[in-house]
Amino acid sequence: ESHIIFMFIAEFGGKTLSKEDFNKRLREHPYLPSNILNLVKKTYQYKIEKKEINGRIVKYYIFPERGF
Repeated sequence: ESHIIFMFIAEFGGKTLSKEDFNKRLREHPYLPSNILNLVKKTYQYKIEKKEINGRIVKYYIFPERGF
């Protein structure tokens, strides 16, 4: 499981992505499972932020460089 967490951090650490972009990159990633956020949430501290863009609420994930 820790190997998956390190792969996740290598891919997403230090990035801010909309939920849509995050899900798209996750689908394209050859190894990370679709439920990766459930796997890492106990050990990796990321934030969820909602921003209004053109009258639409968009959810963003903020992944720190090191979220431990």
